[in-house]
Amino acid sequence: MNMPPMRDASSKVERVRLLLIGRNDASLNKLRALLAATPSLQEVGAISDSSKAIEQARNRVPDVVLVEAEVLPVLGMDVARLLRTELAHIGVILIAAQSGAGLYQDAIQAGLHDFLLMPVTAEELGKSILRAYERVQQVTAGRTGAAPGVRRSGAGKIITVASAKGGSGKSFIAASLAARLAAKHPGNVSLLDFSFQFGDVDLFLNLRGEKTIRSLSSVFSELSSEIMEDVYVKGANDLQVVLAPKGSDEAKGFTVDDIGELLRFVNQSRRFTVVDTATHIDDILLSCLRDSSLVLLVVNPDVISIRSNAKLIKHYRDLQYPLDRLQVVLNRRRAQDALDKGKIQKAFGCQVCATIPEDHETMEEFLNFGRSVADIPDSRLSQGLDAMADSVARIVGAADA
Repeated sequence: MNMPPMRDASSKVERVRLLLIGRNDASLNKLRALLAATPSLQEVGAISDSSKAIEQARNRVPDVVLVEAEVLPVLGMDVARLLRTELAHIGVILIAAQSGAGLYQDAIQAGLHDFLLMPVTAEELGKSILRAYERVQQVTAGRTGAAPGVRRSGAGKIITVASAKGGSGKSFIAASLAARLAAKHPGNVSLLDFSFQFGDVDLFLNLRGEKTIRSLSSVFSELSSEIMEDVYVKGANDLQVVLAPKGSDEAKGFTVDDIGELLRFVNQSRRFTVVDTATHIDDILLSCLRDSSLVLLVVNPDVISIRSNAKLIKHYRDLQYPLDRLQVVLNRRRAQDALDKGKIQKAFGCQVCATIPEDHETMEEFLNFGRSVADIPDSRLSQGLDAMADSVARIVGAADA
C-alpha cells in the first residue's frame, strides 16, 4: 500500500546514535540503505559477530541498537535480551526475516522496544527507531517509559473483548458493552472492530457505513480528529465505531504498528475504547491484550470453549501480563449447565465478572427485525448485559484508585 510521507519527527530530536548488529556485510548494507531516509540517524558502529555486542555497545555508546534475529554465534533474541539486561538505558529493536507468535512473545517478555518483520520500509524503520529513542529518553528523564500503545496518564480505558473460540458471541458482547457504556457516558465511548476477516459489530448495532478501518490504511501515522470523524460510523448516544473491512481482500496487510497508532489516538480522546478482536492468536491480538486496562474473555459453558480459551489464557500468563486485568464473561449460561461460574473460575484461575443468560427468543426478536443491541427490551438478557457494563465500569474505575 502507498504510505504518506513520514512526518519530520527527526527534526524534533537530536541525532540518534545507532549500533547495527547484522548477519553479514550485505545485510548491514541493506539496513544502511533504509536508514539513509531518516537524516537524524547516525551510525556509530556495525558488527556481524554478535558475541561482541555488549562490548561494542559499551564502547560506541549508542542510543538504539538494531539486532537481526538471525545473527551468529549468539542468536539475535539472546543478544537483545542481554542488551536490555546489561544496558537498560539503550533502546533495542529486533528485526527478523520470519516470525511466529513465539518470537514476538519473547520480544515482549524481554522488554524490547520494538519487533519488526522484514521486509520493512524505510519509513517504518525510521519511526520505530525514533519511538525507541523517545522511550529511552523518557525513562532517563524519570518519566513513564511505557511501551508503544500502553496507556499514559490522562488517557481513557482500553477494554479488549477476546475469545479463542468462534461463535462464542464475542462480537455481540463487545457491541452490547459499547452501547451500554455509551448510554451512560454519551460521546465518550468508541468501538474498534479488529476482527478483520469476520467483523460484524455493525450488524449488532444496526449500523450502515461505507468507510472502514481500511480507509485509514495510508494515514495511520497521520491520524487527526478530522480524519477520524470521516471514518467513524455513529451509533446511539454518539457511540463512535470503526468498522472492520468489508471483504477478505481488504482484511490483509494491517500491522501491529498500524493498530497501535489507531488505538493510541482514539484512546486519548475517549473515556472508554472497546476493542473487538479476531478469534485466532496473532501479534495484533497479543498487543491489544498487552495494552488493555481490562481484557474480557468471552466463554461459553461447554468443554470445547473452556479448552480453547485455556490456551489463550496460557499465552496471557506466558507473556506475564497482569492476571488482575483478565476477567471472564460467561455467555449463554443456562440453568441446567453443569459448568457454572465457580467451576470456570477454578479452571481458569481468574474471576467471572458477568454471566449472560441464554435467551433465544429475545435475540431472534431484535436480530430478525434489524434492531440494535442498544434497543433490547427489558428481559433477562438485557439485565445481564446491563450488569456486565456496570461491572466493567466498576473494575476499570477501581484500577485508578
